[in-house]
Amino acid sequence: MLIYIGAMVGKGLEHVRELGCGVMLSSSRSWSPSKRWGQMRGVRCALDNGAWGCWKRGLPFDEGAFLKAIEGAHRWGLSVDFIVAPDIVAGGRASLGFSVGWAYGQLLTAPRLALAVQDGMLPQDLTPYHLERFTHIFVGGTMAWKLATAQMWVEFAHDVGKQAHIGGVGTRDRIRWAREIGADSVDSTTLSRNQNWDEMREAVLGADLFNDRGEGGVAAVYPARRAGRGDPLSANVHRAAVADAVAVAGGQEHTEDSPDRRGFVCSSQRVSGGIG
Repeated sequence: MLIYIGAMVGKGLEHVRELGCGVMLSSSRSWSPSKRWGQMRGVRCALDNGAWGCWKRGLPFDEGAFLKAIEGAHRWGLSVDFIVAPDIVAGGRASLGFSVGWAYGQLLTAPRLALAVQDGMLPQDLTPYHLERFTHIFVGGTMAWKLATAQMWVEFAHDVGKQAHIGGVGTRDRIRWAREIGADSVDSTTLSRNQNWDEMREAVLGADLFNDRGEGGVAAVYPARRAGRGDPLSANVHRAAVADAVAVAGGQEHTEDSPDRRGFVCSSQRVSGGIG
């Protein structure tokens, strides 16, 4: 299971490389991508859309910051494993429609997208049309809902041939829990934010972190509710630059002398074509 941590530079990035972790980038209205992102070339990255941060602050989703982050990832030569399509935190079916609209709209050329599932959403809500544009199921939502339904979503993702990612797991015990229920990847900023590299090393290596919890282990801390599929649990950027950026997620190599194609401004227009 791959662990993505928060964006790192300097000594912290050395630890990321040593441990074989990835980096989860995220857009934000309070900062813009900078040349420091270039230090992360060669490290596996994923790009979150920043909706969670906006939601926590009571702010609407910042489309401009998100598109700037995509363009920044391309500019600094980062190869992105997946981009999380914009979503609505705890938004249920409304979030599904919002994400799918982006997947068939401005992110049409992105070959690897993650669909964030949210509180109130059920596997049967996801039709083949919804799933066609996505390579990953990203378990988002509130923590209580995430802990209650993640195993169901991991199994569903694998049943339909998708990768299963659990977002914002936080602590090392939840990292172990995610591994035990079969997640392919998780993201956590907690251990890296605290610079606790010994604990991160244990988490990456899958060591038995819970001997002090007795025989119940992780299952006693996070009992898996096997929710059945019927269970009712509840800014402008240039078009060409964005199109190039989302193509990076498809593994196209970025070079310093890549053509700088400018001139068509994209704020609400669909980003399509231009990828070859």
